[in-house]
Amino acid sequence: MDELLSRSAEMLRERIARSNLALRASELTRRHTQQEGHNGGLYGGPIVHTESFEERGFVLVDRYTQTRGENLNFEFFGGSCLVLLTDGRLAELERSGSSGCDTGEWNATMRFVSAEEAVSRYGFEACVARL
Repeated sequence: MDELLSRSAEMLRERIARSNLALRASELTRRHTQQEGHNGGLYGGPIVHTESFEERGFVLVDRYTQTRGENLNFEFFGGSCLVLLTDGRLAELERSGSSGCDTGEWNATMRFVSAEEAVSRYGFEACVARL
């Protein structure tokens, strides 16, 4: 299994290297939100607070989830996604938070991962499907 993981990680690195120049010029890259909050009462528009990571990238695998609570006006956000950054590094974004009728907030953390970690966690086919 370790040999298969190593070969898969090497193939992922090769695909990233081939797509890196196109990725840098692509309009598909974006800054990913690190933190977002809103407070929009009944008598006014929402007040939004958003912060983003400095790094730009392209989502390779999206495993973000959004589920409704028992109270249908309440939602939970969670999960992770794998992002190929414009400099060729891989990053995993993990998100958590909640939202109700009037207020909500979620936060994300960014962690740089190796090709081996990406393949191990998300699978080779999922990692390269969008490249």
